Amino acid sequence: MKELCERGSYALFPDRFLRCGRPNIHAKPACRSKKRLTYQEFMPSDYYTSYIPFITATPKEDFIPIGSTNRKQIGGRKLLSTSRIVLYIAETVKNRTIPFVLVWFCVSISSLFLMALKNIRILCLGFLCVSLKSLFFKATKNKVVLSYGLLCFMLFNLSDAWAQSAESRTAEGQTEIKPLQIGDTIPEELWNLPLQVVNHPEGKDTITLNDYRDKKLIILDFWATWCGSCIENIPHITELQKKFDNDFAAIFVNSKKGGDTKPKIESFLAKREKYTGDKLLFTSVVRDTALTELFPYRFIPHYVWLVDGEVVAITSAHEVNEENIQAALLGVAEDIHTKTDIVDFDPKEPLFAYLHQEMKGEKFFQSTFTGYLEGAGIWSGKNIDANSKVWRYYIINKPLIEIVQTAVPEVRVPKNRLIIEGEKGTERVLYDSLFCYEIIAKPTTTERMLDFLRTDIERYFGIGVKKETRRQEVWVLTKIEDNKNLRSTGEKPMWRIDKKAKEKFIRNMPVSALVDVLNTLSPIPVVDETGITSPIDIDLPRSLHQIPISESNSYLIKYGLRLEKEERETKFTIINL
Repeated sequence: MKELCERGSYALFPDRFLRCGRPNIHAKPACRSKKRLTYQEFMPSDYYTSYIPFITATPKEDFIPIGSTNRKQIGGRKLLSTSRIVLYIAETVKNRTIPFVLVWFCVSISSLFLMALKNIRILCLGFLCVSLKSLFFKATKNKVVLSYGLLCFMLFNLSDAWAQSAESRTAEGQTEIKPLQIGDTIPEELWNLPLQVVNHPEGKDTITLNDYRDKKLIILDFWATWCGSCIENIPHITELQKKFDNDFAAIFVNSKKGGDTKPKIESFLAKREKYTGDKLLFTSVVRDTALTELFPYRFIPHYVWLVDGEVVAITSAHEVNEENIQAALLGVAEDIHTKTDIVDFDPKEPLFAYLHQEMKGEKFFQSTFTGYLEGAGIWSGKNIDANSKVWRYYIINKPLIEIVQTAVPEVRVPKNRLIIEGEKGTERVLYDSLFCYEIIAKPTTTERMLDFLRTDIERYFGIGVKKETRRQEVWVLTKIEDNKNLRSTGEKPMWRIDKKAKEKFIRNMPVSALVDVLNTLSPIPVVDETGITSPIDIDLPRSLHQIPISESNSYLIKYGLRLEKEERETKFTIINL
């Protein structure tokens, strides 16, 4: 439109109108030179010009036809001079063609002005604005005054913005929270902080710590749906709650950083109940941030013990037992082992990173054995430096037997085929004691790295491994009759023998799968002498892991199978310590 006015050309005309008797004032204008006319019915030019009185004229002689559609002429009009526009405004007012809204707006402005005269406050504010405006123009002529004014303005707004920023950070929970340590007291505001919960017995959506303030001992149990050990320990915690009901309450806390949501937790609990047949009866805080920031951790399960509002212990699952709860209630929790997580621990970094930083020379080879590193978690793996191509293999906080099995494949056998020979107590070291191992070497292969590990195990622990055949008493699985119940129906090969599973079974798998299951239950080897070569289907009892191996015939006999104890020549792996 601006372009047309500057050229003294014709005014714009509407793209199109509706057929409803009045123009579509929301339609976009278009220049004929840029857009083809559409086959729509345009309103007469005189009616249209009443909506743009400041731009065009209405006389028929000023109408410049451009074309026609539906037998009606369409086109534009010449732009008028200022005098003709004024005359036209008077004419349109007389003809009441100015929209009523414009008249109403003018009347409203005058009414507001009259009201302002009657209101002293508004009148004073108006004079103040005029005075400030005058001062501003004077200040612009004085650079010193202007500079001071701008500086004050900036400082005022900066402080205001900072205050608003702090307020918003507080509202969003983004203020810095100082983690609490053993001996600290819970802040009073935390007691009344609403906490969103799931699985509440009364159907509540929120709780507060204050709801449990009558309990002498409160344990915060940080967990997640993907943490198997957390789930396994929940029934144990709930049983302890029942035993110390008057003095002890456990509050399960699911942190936001764990990735769980309320629907996800509800779905998980429903699936677990269907899978195991057991329902977990516990209430949990969900999407937590406040408690997680007060008690930061790296690994879960994570337990915070509060006695009368004071942090008395921070532990792992092992310490949550009847004896320690009794000690905490009596006020003697000092001997409870404290769980310490190394929050920023990176297993991909060398164990002694600070030492490597001091070593200026290039590293060609290094191996390290250490004891248990508290707070580092359990890890194993390898990584290769992208630049130097240096290999690093690491095992963090694992039993020595697992380290030996990593280095020596011959040791990867069922426990009942592994014989440990050495001084009294050496077996406990092999299974119970945790160690860390790290080896750094120039470009090599995985096999070469494992050779280094085997050599280090022999050097540090004097461990020797060998294979040996011995005649020993074993369980022999035999077939006593053909049984159609044992034949596979051809389903997807799978087995389910998890302790928590409500239904345990083996489907479309070789009989060796059943032998493997029995070997996990028996302290002596189980050998297969059934002669069965086709896949089998077998349902196992729900209490499989509680049934002594000597009573296994109670469920094997209906499938035509039987276990008998006999002597056989059997291969064993011998570990000398």
